[in-house]
Amino acid sequence: MNERVLVVDDYRETAEIVCVLLELVGCRCASATSGSAALELARSFGPDLVLLDLALPDMHGCEVARRLRAESPLRPRIVAMTGTTTLETRTLALAAGIDEVAWKPLDAKKLRRIAGIDAIPA
Repeated sequence: MNERVLVVDDYRETAEIVCVLLELVGCRCASATSGSAALELARSFGPDLVLLDLALPDMHGCEVARRLRAESPLRPRIVAMTGTTTLETRTLALAAGIDEVAWKPLDAKKLRRIAGIDAIPA
């Protein structure tokens, strides 16, 4: 597997742990801790999948998704990662171009399903 995954989370440790799991199964992974850093990194990294926290320090994840959709010639799959489990959050995320909303915490089972990977240990 050579999927390129961009993990965006304001908690560096969370992003790093998710990247380690994905790299163990052959994904190329990059991480960012802010929306602006994610947008810059997406331009050079060209992700196939973006795991995107909605609560970022400099902009809301929905704004990051909108900009990714507007700026990127690629159409990466965007999955929001959020601890806010409301219908309003889901509706706003989908309206911003996010493909799916996953509620935190992400365990190995959820991560496998989102990334389409069966080899991550549970």
